[in-house]
Amino acid sequence: MDHIRPFVAADDEAYTQLLRTSPDTGLVQFAREFQCPPSAALPALHHDAHTAVAVNEQAQLSGTGTVSFSTLRVHDQLLPSAYLSALAVHPAHRHRGVARTLAAWRFQVAQERLGDTSVVYALIQQGNEGSLRTARTWQPEVLGRVVVAPVPVRTRPVPARAGLRVRSVTPDDWPEVAAGLKAFNAAFALAPETTALELSQWQAERLMGYPWRHYLVVTDDLGTILAGVGMTELARHSVLRVSAMPLALRWLNAAVRVVPPDGALRLLQVEKAFVLPGQEAAGQYLMQSARWLWRDLGSHLSVTFDPRGPLAQMYALPRWLPTTELRVALRAPGHLAEDALVHPDA
Repeated sequence: MDHIRPFVAADDEAYTQLLRTSPDTGLVQFAREFQCPPSAALPALHHDAHTAVAVNEQAQLSGTGTVSFSTLRVHDQLLPSAYLSALAVHPAHRHRGVARTLAAWRFQVAQERLGDTSVVYALIQQGNEGSLRTARTWQPEVLGRVVVAPVPVRTRPVPARAGLRVRSVTPDDWPEVAAGLKAFNAAFALAPETTALELSQWQAERLMGYPWRHYLVVTDDLGTILAGVGMTELARHSVLRVSAMPLALRWLNAAVRVVPPDGALRLLQVEKAFVLPGQEAAGQYLMQSARWLWRDLGSHLSVTFDPRGPLAQMYALPRWLPTTELRVALRAPGHLAEDALVHPDA
């Protein structure tokens, strides 16, 4: 019988191989391929987190799962939260209870640390019925849908717009950015809360000594920040390789060539985005500029958003862009309506 233990640096090679050979079984099948030691990447990606591995009788890694901790706003209440992620089981070890055991471990860790008055949640890709069944063991609500899209970087610069200037954030900007994010995120029933100090610390983080978090703002002629967008260079530590897509998406991709022939996506994860009311055009200009300014750091911007929320208008994705969808499995005090808006950074 497989047993669960903490992930350690000595697992780096086996963990990398496990993820490479254990693609997500949702609508779009993909696997993460680490380009640096996972023991260096995981703490940088999730600060307050625990990753465990399942080990079989032959001392081989059969699966893994992660639980990370933060604080979320549910309606008007700030609550401690646990995010259940990175559940993967090697294909040769599926249907043996490994996923269920790892899921139980993650939920137990969350409950022991946070108790019942907390938020526990996971994001599950459409079509991944196995993960959805596993999630139901901790009796969550399943909410709405969140769209995920790989947006290719631009090959040409964005024409200048009169009265708008895109630039990197400065230390003096963080209070204004924090205020913009707080007002923008009020539209969501489930959303993160962040301060100017936390934003500054977020950008200052390093991956193996390299600055891998960035933030851009767009201002008017008076210097007022109209919108902002952040990014983490996931491509700095891994490649996401797409191995299978539904027939309709394959046909679409054959025409628009978003996913390259080898399936490798060097992703730049978009996060902490906001736009002031009435400044949607400025937000769209900022996003297009980001696609150009960050072109040397990765191949695609990875955007995640609730299609009914304000980020959809800011991102303004073309209808032909291949996308997939996530469901939000959530356990929280009280009740959130099935159509509640969920922030993608939650």
